[in-house]
Amino acid sequence: MARIRWRVLGSFLAVMVLVILVQALVSGYVLRGAFLSNLETDLAREARGLSVTLSATVPAAATPSDTGAALTDPATLEEFARRMETATDTRITVIAHDGTVLADSEEDPSLMENHRSRPEVATALAGSEGRARRVSATLKEEMLYLAVPIEAGDLPWSSGVVRVAVPTSRVDPLLGYVLRLPFLVSLLLLAPILLLAYLVSRSFTRPIECLRTMAVGVADGDLSHRVGLRRSDELGQLGQALNHMADELESRVSRLAAEEEQSAEILTAMSDGVLVLDASGAVVRVNAAAARMLGARADDMPGRPLLQTARFFPVQAMAGRARATGSVMTDEVRLPDARVFWVQAVPLRLSRHAPGWPSRGGNAAGGPHEYSQVVLVFRDETARRRAEDVRRDFVANVSHELKTPLAGLSLLAGTLQQAVHDDPEQAEQFAERVGIEIARLTDLVTDLLVLSRLEHRASAAADLQSVDLTEITAAVVGGLRLQPEAARRTIELDAASPVWVHGDGRQLATLVRNLVENALRYNRSDGRVCVAVRRDDDTASLVVRDDGLGIPRQEQGRIFERFYRVDKARSRETGGTGLGLSIVKHIAESHGGHVEVESTVGVGSTFTVTLPAAQEYRQPGGR
Repeated sequence: MARIRWRVLGSFLAVMVLVILVQALVSGYVLRGAFLSNLETDLAREARGLSVTLSATVPAAATPSDTGAALTDPATLEEFARRMETATDTRITVIAHDGTVLADSEEDPSLMENHRSRPEVATALAGSEGRARRVSATLKEEMLYLAVPIEAGDLPWSSGVVRVAVPTSRVDPLLGYVLRLPFLVSLLLLAPILLLAYLVSRSFTRPIECLRTMAVGVADGDLSHRVGLRRSDELGQLGQALNHMADELESRVSRLAAEEEQSAEILTAMSDGVLVLDASGAVVRVNAAAARMLGARADDMPGRPLLQTARFFPVQAMAGRARATGSVMTDEVRLPDARVFWVQAVPLRLSRHAPGWPSRGGNAAGGPHEYSQVVLVFRDETARRRAEDVRRDFVANVSHELKTPLAGLSLLAGTLQQAVHDDPEQAEQFAERVGIEIARLTDLVTDLLVLSRLEHRASAAADLQSVDLTEITAAVVGGLRLQPEAARRTIELDAASPVWVHGDGRQLATLVRNLVENALRYNRSDGRVCVAVRRDDDTASLVVRDDGLGIPRQEQGRIFERFYRVDKARSRETGGTGLGLSIVKHIAESHGGHVEVESTVGVGSTFTVTLPAAQEYRQPGGR
């Protein structure tokens, strides 16, 4: 802004100097003309006096002995001209009526050319007063000439011309003197005028500087900057307009920022992944869920092509079709890692105010270039698909598990009906078999009910209490030792000290029972089952080890699924429902723990249940 101020002052100074110079030139020209006019008047008066003097010097009837007769001598006439020049400080020239120079106060007349053609001489010979201003051929300077006629007489110069001349430069000293004072006054007035101009320019440049500072601040993002101009002129109105514009801009930016923040929060809170791609396939925006599903960092994805950040996510072709057709595309994408994504591609209509909007004569509305970006919304359907598969398997397994005993019951019922009359002893065996099948169905339904309760109702905090896992295990093992399956097998219990956990005693008893029964059921006839309960820092563990058949490694990941059996024939022979280990897993997880298995075919299996340990608890008066 200082540049504008100094440019204004420089321009004002230049104008002032130009005005002074023009004034000086015009004044000098006018004054010089006036001075020269006065000089001409003085010369005319002198010339007329010389004309009268020359006419009266020797009368027409004078005798040669008179003094005036001496002027007839050319030398005497020249002497007269020189004396008059000395007296009047003017050049005097006497010219005969034929233009011959008779005498000159500064040059030798014999060397001078005929002056009849001189304008002032010609005018004077014609009987009028002649005036001229030109450069003298003799003196080589501008001269002011004034010639008057001499009256007729008998003298050689009678009817001639007397001419007086002075250089025009004679008025220059007077002109300089006259102009010096106004010039000095102008120079003295220039300083206060420049100061006034500086103050006036500053009164304009300072508001402009304030406006510029505000504009730069707003452009840099400082929307709180305002102009404090208290003026009623155009600059004040401009400042008010800029303040109003800044208010509106700040309000709109605040609204946009709030909307942007709300949109960001919504995108962050969404469980579905959201990606915005531009026409080149680069990521414009991404939410945390999308980055998490694609295994990338949300901060690294914007600005980079999707093929670089998630090569295994093949949606580029789908996004291109959505952008080209302007319609929503929905598809299911399967990834190499067996995950299944539901993906929807929605083309975004380009704003008419956006830079890429076609100009007049371009593509019509609805054309392919109207959609510049595509929003991809996707969700991981892997768990749902897996649940559907598990549900289908569950329904199929339940149907199969119920179909077999029901078919057996139907056959036994028909046979029993005939055997009651024909063979009572055989009928008694059939009735015993019916009871076995009914017990099997009862166990199956019971396990299903237990599993259903575990899956659909987590244990309430009020139902949980500190229980001794050692005591529960000892009670279950003691009961199982009385069963026929344990008659030829050895059950060892390693649980000397109490191990307290926070849980449901019934569920934990079911967990121990299912593990020990499995160890007995899938063991050799003379096998051994070892059950141990121990505490390690803040965890409690239940270990059930057998030296039975073992589980193949490829089957170990599925043994906790419902109705999954490694050896289906042996399982049915031993009366298993296929739900025991699934119940064990759910009980362990509902108590904040987990179950693991280590097994080798032909050597045996080891199941380890790890639960959070609780502080030791003693009931009043008891253990």
